Amino acid sequence: MQNRKYFYLPNKLVTLALFLAFLLFFPACQKAYIWGIKREELSTQIRRGDFSFLDGIDFNEFNIEEILDYSPGAAYYVSYILAESGYADVAEKLLTLEWQKGSPPWKYQAAVELAQRFIKQERYEDAEHIVKPFLAYFGSASNVSRIKRIELEILYWQEQDGELLEKLNKYIEDQDEDTWTLKDPELLLFKAVACCRLNKTAWENIFRQLFYVVPASDLHARAYLFLLYDTQRLAGFEEYEIDIFKAKNLMAEGKYETARPLLKQGIIRPPKLRLKESILAWDYGIVCLKTKSLLQEAEFVETLANQATGNERFLSLEMAAKLYAANRSFKRAQELWLNISEETGDTHLKQRAQWYMLKYAIDRGAGAVLTHLAASVPDWKDFNYFSDLLEDYISSLLRAKDFVSLYQIYLIFKDTVPNEVRAQISYIVARLISLGFIKGKTLDNSRLAEQLYTKDGYYSLLAAHFLNTPPRDLLADRRSYYGNTCSGDIDKFTLGFFDFCLFEQGYTLLSTAEPCIKADALFKLAETLKARGQYLYAIRVLGLARSTEQIRLSKEEALIVYPLTYNEEITQAASRFDIDRYLFFALIRRESAFDNQIVSHAGAVGLTQLMPATAEDVARRLDVDDIDLTNPEQNASIGAFFLADLLRRLKSIPRALAAYNAGPARIRNWTNRIGEYPDDLYVEAIPILETRRFVKFVCTAAVYYSYLYDEKTVPSQRIGQLFE
Repeated sequence: MQNRKYFYLPNKLVTLALFLAFLLFFPACQKAYIWGIKREELSTQIRRGDFSFLDGIDFNEFNIEEILDYSPGAAYYVSYILAESGYADVAEKLLTLEWQKGSPPWKYQAAVELAQRFIKQERYEDAEHIVKPFLAYFGSASNVSRIKRIELEILYWQEQDGELLEKLNKYIEDQDEDTWTLKDPELLLFKAVACCRLNKTAWENIFRQLFYVVPASDLHARAYLFLLYDTQRLAGFEEYEIDIFKAKNLMAEGKYETARPLLKQGIIRPPKLRLKESILAWDYGIVCLKTKSLLQEAEFVETLANQATGNERFLSLEMAAKLYAANRSFKRAQELWLNISEETGDTHLKQRAQWYMLKYAIDRGAGAVLTHLAASVPDWKDFNYFSDLLEDYISSLLRAKDFVSLYQIYLIFKDTVPNEVRAQISYIVARLISLGFIKGKTLDNSRLAEQLYTKDGYYSLLAAHFLNTPPRDLLADRRSYYGNTCSGDIDKFTLGFFDFCLFEQGYTLLSTAEPCIKADALFKLAETLKARGQYLYAIRVLGLARSTEQIRLSKEEALIVYPLTYNEEITQAASRFDIDRYLFFALIRRESAFDNQIVSHAGAVGLTQLMPATAEDVARRLDVDDIDLTNPEQNASIGAFFLADLLRRLKSIPRALAAYNAGPARIRNWTNRIGEYPDDLYVEAIPILETRRFVKFVCTAAVYYSYLYDEKTVPSQRIGQLFE
């Protein structure tokens, strides 16, 4: 009996242990499948960005909560994907699931997005059911300010005006008191409406502030309709004030012709709020530009501007200057731009004024440009802000063969900080001197090498070949973000967007992150994105890590920036049609960043971004039926044939690239206009900025590709092969 007892107890324990193990193991078995799909298969499809499996799921059949077992935040990210795929109801259920059963930070963000969604759908009680528990239990969450802002909107629509005003005042205390009306003018509408409904003393003044201080928008349409709903509400306003209200309502509706006389009529009579505190002159300028009412109204807007103070004065002067310029009264426009540039403390306004001064100087001719540049360039803070204007202008001088003006611009820029315009004008002038177009001038080659310095090295490469300047090392010994002092890590919430192939959302969060992200973390993410075939985002993320655009890439960075994606397909196509393999890689990198599924706004498809009509024409010549431009092999073959044909006809790599970008017909026209410049200067004289940059980019990238993957490459010789 003792023996039987001895064995009996362990058997019971074994049975119990097996039962418990089964209970533990059974849920684990269940978790191996999510919505009827094996976890491993689901993970593979998500990492590929292939969400077609969602179309085959009956969400009524499966427990939607299974997604919580996949990874933290999965319900949140999949809700994005479902919303974009047209499954709005299921997306809402997943957001609700994340809010109710998820974990921070996804839980908090789901609450924000759900509440915003409910407000748009006028489901204010549902929104309230999220906001109240959030504030009660998660008041220290990082996005609590957004929840408080949502709460104000709920109270506004529910007409809980007393509570709204109390909480609005507290909310405003946490904001910048001087700028909150401009950053979030809807709050001013909330305050005005709530005070009116409660019949607070002087509620009319808040509406006046809304209409006088905030630039015309749909807020004014909402405010005007509210006042109009009960005509007694308009009784406290003068007739001219109602004219202003009507005018800004009409502006919001796009009815500028009708709005103009009403707005002017309201402005010329003394308003209850002082004109110097208003934005009405700016509003009136907008109306005049839209209705082509220019010279006389420019003088009127300028008069109004001079009655204003602070930023309102400069904004109004800016509008007057635009009206003068539109009427071709450039002298007065320039005087106003100069006034703004010299007096404003607003960096953006100052830069904008300087940009317009340059633009209108260009309209007046070379003499005005040279005078303006000599006076203003020393005061510029960001040369890139003006680069588009100047690159186009320099190109136009080259087409016009105005070598004197080109040389004068060089003298103005030669001692500025490194920038693209300095490099462009320095190379063009040095090359013109070497070819005898500019006579009696010489440049110091050692200084020239410094002046040509840019982030990609395009002009340094050309100069080393054509002008015998000292060659610059193409790559740096250390990563280009050396000196980047950022210290933040990439948070798991942001990384989740990349894990679920929501790359644009993830990149947007990265680029606005506070504190800024440390470089090593960004570099590792860029490597991961490259490994997943997301080359465009790998390049963009790497760009965030670089401490300055003027620092060269290291080899490990360059291998991310210049990958050999679809190596077999692209190499075979290049070989078949006898085109430079690395040139073809460079072209595809520029056109599609190796995304075989990409479709441009114009309708160009796939790796080489050919238009379907062009591709079909090439396919007929190749005897290919049923083409699929998203197929890498077919697209590469058709693109290679098209490029090879352009090279055969034009007998020039840069001109063939220009034709690839802008169309062969334009090349004939440009050749007649430009004349017989060598290819490097021909590219500078191309009238279209986008095409100029395309050719330069592809040629530079071809050099990098050769240098990275062919150890025999000498960069200066390689660029020469492309341009000779």
